[in-house]
Amino acid sequence: MEKVPPLVVLTSAFAVLGVLLVVISNMVLASATANDVDRMHEDGRETRFMGATGWAFVVLVTGLLGIAFYWVVHHSNLRDPASDRRY
Repeated sequence: MEKVPPLVVLTSAFAVLGVLLVVISNMVLASATANDVDRMHEDGRETRFMGATGWAFVVLVTGLLGIAFYWVVHHSNLRDPASDRRY
């Protein structure tokens, strides 16, 4: 049986650690997004395009790109504040 070089073991460990950090951070961001959508609904604001589950799934899959899109659509100055009112 061949001996595995220590550098290969080390880089593999860092790769696994990196994947775990990305997965955990995406789960935390998705949970925070769902929480924010629920808070928006309590404040009388509507979300765009989809509800809490949909936005959480988008952020879970896309990570920072999804949370950036969510923020631009719902919290930045680029959104239309007049559309926040329920009719």
